[in-house]
Amino acid sequence: MRTLSLIKLIATPRLRGAALIRAASRGGWTAYIWRNLLMSLHGCDVSTKFAIQPDLHVPHPIGIVIGEGVRIGRDVTIYHDVTLGRDRRGEYPVIEDGACIMPGAIIIGGVTVGRNAVIGAHAVVTQSVPDDHVLLPTANSRIAPLKQRHDHSRGWPYL
Repeated sequence: MRTLSLIKLIATPRLRGAALIRAASRGGWTAYIWRNLLMSLHGCDVSTKFAIQPDLHVPHPIGIVIGEGVRIGRDVTIYHDVTLGRDRRGEYPVIEDGACIMPGAIIIGGVTVGRNAVIGAHAVVTQSVPDDHVLLPTANSRIAPLKQRHDHSRGWPYL
């Protein structure tokens, strides 16, 4: 049974990614080995000095970047292409228990993502998000019908 669990851990990217992120976060000289393996297998760049609680979920462990001062709570879900890093003041984000960070999100600076908060895909977070709130990106959220005529000067299709 133990062998089957080890095979499942090695063969399943989401389990392997979460295990490697956890191992890299523990620090020490072995953390650099786990970090390099994580970079080679998944393209994830994580510091060896960030704090993480149990039950990290990474359904698609590709392109995740986690800075050294980041703190991640329990039962957090992080999708692919997420960046958690510092701002110019050197402050890092805190991700509280149960938060979900959707693909492409960027969270920088000394902000807090509250308990059970959801950060939408491609959102750029520079201010704290309260508990049980959803933050959606606004720059690309415009929904409008396509114009029917073709205008070469503006490209096709255009809004």
